[in-house]
Amino acid sequence: MNTEAMPTDEMTLDAVPTKEQPNQLAKTPVENALIAFDITQLKIQQLRDEEAKYVISGPDDKRGAEVVNDFRLMVMRQRTSVEKKAKELKAPHIRYNKEVDAASNALTEQLEAIEDRAKLKLKLHRDEVERIETEKMLANQRRTEARHKELVGYGYVFNAALEAYEHDGDFINFDDMKQLSDEEYEPIVTHAQTAHRIKQEKLAEEAAAETERVRLKAIADQEAAEELARQQAKLKEDQDALKAQQDELANQCLKLRVARLLDLGFLKDGRYYTIQDYPTYFSEDYLMELSSEAFGESVNAYINWKKDRDNQLEFAKEQKEKEQAEQERQNKVLAERSPLLEVVGFTDNIGSFAHPLQKLLYADEVATMDEDTFAYLIKYTKDKNKQADDEAKAKRLADKARTARLAPDKKELKKWATALLNTKNPAVNEPEVYDASQAFLVKLRSLTQTFIDQIDAL
Repeated sequence: MNTEAMPTDEMTLDAVPTKEQPNQLAKTPVENALIAFDITQLKIQQLRDEEAKYVISGPDDKRGAEVVNDFRLMVMRQRTSVEKKAKELKAPHIRYNKEVDAASNALTEQLEAIEDRAKLKLKLHRDEVERIETEKMLANQRRTEARHKELVGYGYVFNAALEAYEHDGDFINFDDMKQLSDEEYEPIVTHAQTAHRIKQEKLAEEAAAETERVRLKAIADQEAAEELARQQAKLKEDQDALKAQQDELANQCLKLRVARLLDLGFLKDGRYYTIQDYPTYFSEDYLMELSSEAFGESVNAYINWKKDRDNQLEFAKEQKEKEQAEQERQNKVLAERSPLLEVVGFTDNIGSFAHPLQKLLYADEVATMDEDTFAYLIKYTKDKNKQADDEAKAKRLADKARTARLAPDKKELKKWATALLNTKNPAVNEPEVYDASQAFLVKLRSLTQTFIDQIDAL
């Protein structure tokens, strides 16, 4: 690692030329001030050369990493100093910000490039350290997994409560298994191998004995199986004969039940025996499944249903005949009473009877009315008619007397109104007065004519 003296950020640096005038220093036209920074292009080149000298020799070179980090921090301070100076220059001279930005960017871009290279060296160093640590961790993990698999293969079981592997009263601590070197771990695994081998030999002897026991048992089972097969064959013959008998009985039973359904009026429709309007239907499979009691109940249920339906049909027929008879009686009564209603002033409106002095009567209301009520209706209507005639006659007499009393006055009023109607227009010379008088007379004549018409109507 190059350990030459590191540059500091306290040195005084020269002003920086602008990109537009590389050999001149930019000035503000307001104060005639230079755009100057505390670092020059020459100094940046020196820093670039200096950065190239620093090398981190490896993951254990902590001193070299510290020197590169110090150099990076110094360069970062130089860059932030340039950025801070740029802000100071731009603050009072807003119109010249572009020139200041151009000058500062020319410096900060180069400084950032140097800083990024230093960062890269540090990152490579950290990555290498992490890689080595990761490899160590993975190697330990693989070794632990291999030891775990080996112990499990020898019959050990991990006890989480004790944090140890256990097998037939023998314990191996988990931390010892994980941390011991191969030389330290060798006696432990050798002991486990020996115990496992002894147990396997014992298990092999037990397995051989079990194999012999199974062989002898298989011979005995074979003899028993052959005897059982002979018994099952005989049982199957007996079962087949019994099933043939049962099938014959079932077919005879089915024929009898089908015949019974046909006698009751059922008809075969496809797979089912049905009868009109009856909700239950029978398939041959269903008939075979029914017990004698269930089939008898089904037949009785149909007989009862048919009896109830016949009773209902008979009742409905009687009700219909009663309704027809009642309708004929009502039609006859209505035919007898309609002329009587017309005599007292009712008008037949097809289904109802209307009268100017009575509420509307419906035909069924008239037909179902008892004799006393109908007689009272006729008498009451006659009385109402007479009362109305008397009132009309009295009104006519009163109107005639009133007309006689008003006759002299009518004649005088009509005479006055006729004279007013024939009033001549006044002679005026002014057009406005003439128009107003004409409008007034037109309205007056209209009102007078209305008055005359009302007098004639009295």
